[in-house]
Amino acid sequence: MKKTWYKGALLPLACALIGCAALAVTLGGCANEVEQVYVDPEVKDNAVDSSKSNNKNIISFVIGGASGAIRDNEITVIVPSGTDVSKLKPAIVISNKAVVYPASDAENDFTNPTTYTVTAENGSSLNFIVTVIAPRDDGKNITGFSINGINGTIRDTAIGLVVPAGTNLASLSPVITVSGGASVSPASGAAANFTNPTTYTVTAENGTTKNYVVTVSAISLEYITVTGRPYIAEYQKGTELDLAGLVVTGTYSDNSARDVTAQAGISNYYKDVVGAQTVVVTVSGKTATFPVTVVYASSLDLTLGPIVAGNNDITLYGIPAGGIVLSRGADKDKPSRIVISAGGISGAIYDYIEWYIDGSYYSADNIITITNNYTYTVPHIIDIIAVKNGVWYSKTLTFTVVR
Repeated sequence: MKKTWYKGALLPLACALIGCAALAVTLGGCANEVEQVYVDPEVKDNAVDSSKSNNKNIISFVIGGASGAIRDNEITVIVPSGTDVSKLKPAIVISNKAVVYPASDAENDFTNPTTYTVTAENGSSLNFIVTVIAPRDDGKNITGFSINGINGTIRDTAIGLVVPAGTNLASLSPVITVSGGASVSPASGAAANFTNPTTYTVTAENGTTKNYVVTVSAISLEYITVTGRPYIAEYQKGTELDLAGLVVTGTYSDNSARDVTAQAGISNYYKDVVGAQTVVVTVSGKTATFPVTVVYASSLDLTLGPIVAGNNDITLYGIPAGGIVLSRGADKDKPSRIVISAGGISGAIYDYIEWYIDGSYYSADNIITITNNYTYTVPHIIDIIAVKNGVWYSKTLTFTVVR
């Protein structure tokens, strides 16, 4: 700071006291006794009161525990990363009897360098430029990565995650957490295709980046087992398959076992094919089987090959000479029911016999009773098939029901 001294500062006062002429005579002899006055060029209009303090320094400048470095009239304060520098209240200590503006503890915006003015007691002032620096964080870590509530495993810059079997890897929306102040791309919550390993880039607050490679795999079904067979294993011809009791268990690549019965598809059951069958159970391309047997309604059937059309070898007893006519009650001369028995040649009883009425199985007894519950006026067909010593016999007859 340049200092300016004025030796003639008291000349006007001396002239007033002893006269200019006398002063001129004695000036040379008292020149060394003239008071030298320092005038601070920063004081407005050089209005300096030499009797008051000229001190106008900032002694300390502290923000939230961070002390500023003061060099001449420049102050630098480094605050923690992430600090909002637009709203800070500095604690300022200045020279005795001086004042500062903005005041100590007054909130101020330090987004840009800010000027603080200290005014001394004598009215002179000095400006200080304050710069607040909040270092940008270089943190660029993925701290959490999850899909559908399943957390991934993070090892260095590799992230692995296993999702349930059947998950569509082509469109998954992960939830991602990163270091404070950092950002990630693709963003958290954005759908991404994880069919192949996918790269995520984290950008720190200071602009530096780090790449993470995320690998998502679905648990694979290794094989299935029928651990519980259906309760019914034998079906009459024409009967639908009953899966009650079926339990299918799937074993997965993570060695877990799960009930996959609800996902099972059933094939290779043929309700109209008599004989042993192997039913196939399929889950996600994996198969297992269980056996069933389809049988005739009984040991015989109208469609059996050994029955020769027109075979009339079965002898029936109890059939009226005029045929079977049953009455619903109006015709008192006709019975409401009739009992028929079957006998073979020479009255022999068959090893097995079955009766069908209008194509539906009716009985396997040698003696049957037919009632008047059938539709009246319409002819009804009775088919009888029997076997004796490996020989097949058959017979067909009709009956009607009247009112």
